[in-house]
Amino acid sequence: MNHLFPSMPMGVHQNQQPSTMFILSEKLAKAKELTISQLHANGVQGPPQYAVKLSDSTIDVSKLSTPQVQPPQQPRMQGHYTPQQQQMQYFANPPYPVPGVSSPDMPIPQQPSHSESSSKTSSLLSSLSSRAESYLNRSSSLSSTLGLRSSGNNGYLPANMIVTQSTPIATMIMHSFSSRIDVSLHLAHRNFTMAKPDFLSSGHHFDMPLPLSHLGQRRLTTVRWKKEEDSFTGSTTGIRLDVVDTRQTVARYHKKLNLSTGKTNAIEVLLPAELLMDQELVDTVVVTAIAMAKHRAKSEEGEKEAAGEIVSALVGA
Repeated sequence: MNHLFPSMPMGVHQNQQPSTMFILSEKLAKAKELTISQLHANGVQGPPQYAVKLSDSTIDVSKLSTPQVQPPQQPRMQGHYTPQQQQMQYFANPPYPVPGVSSPDMPIPQQPSHSESSSKTSSLLSSLSSRAESYLNRSSSLSSTLGLRSSGNNGYLPANMIVTQSTPIATMIMHSFSSRIDVSLHLAHRNFTMAKPDFLSSGHHFDMPLPLSHLGQRRLTTVRWKKEEDSFTGSTTGIRLDVVDTRQTVARYHKKLNLSTGKTNAIEVLLPAELLMDQELVDTVVVTAIAMAKHRAKSEEGEKEAAGEIVSALVGA
């Protein structure tokens, strides 16, 4: 028997495995669109990472990202100076030729008298100081007009100018007359089907690349999403993704996860930290969880309708 997840020692209970929680913005059963965000260990919910569009037979998932815009680089003077010292340094070494001030590329004029030189220098410094102050005022006014943010905020563009990039990563198609779900992972260029191996099977099986602890390599391993029930009440609490051979749990979908803001749908990924860096693996878990949870919601709705019809027929009889 091949044991997966090398970071989990043998004999450790699966519930002790570190988990990463993803929170759905809407209840999946009735939603047409929703986003998925990661819930951090400190209880703070991060920005949306996935956008999901749902119809009766198709689910499209996109990955969301916000590009970081770097601020324009301001020229820095050598050394550490106070603002007054920087101003004097700027005036003492102007970046462009100034009439009346010598430079290596300009012929050295005859030296005027001390009083005449002091008067010209004072006049020049006063003129340059006035120009610098005017430039700083214009720059401050322009920054205020554009709404540029300081480095202490998120990004350097106004909030209404920050654009979130959306990259399609998966499409799932649910068949009307069977329990099959076709999955297409666009970035990984993988297509596979989630299906019951037989009519009496308790879950949807598919192959997923997972690591082998004794080889340090990966191979396609058969996993399954199956219904998870409360051991006391027997009610359905969600679905669970297990490795078929070892029965190790890879992920859970919670129908009702209790948070401080209320109950919500959530995806719990039970992968070691080193595997969480594999975005393709995490994306596969998330998108198949969404597809399977939507399929279960449709099945439960159909079962309720069928039960209602039977009750109506018996009452009418």
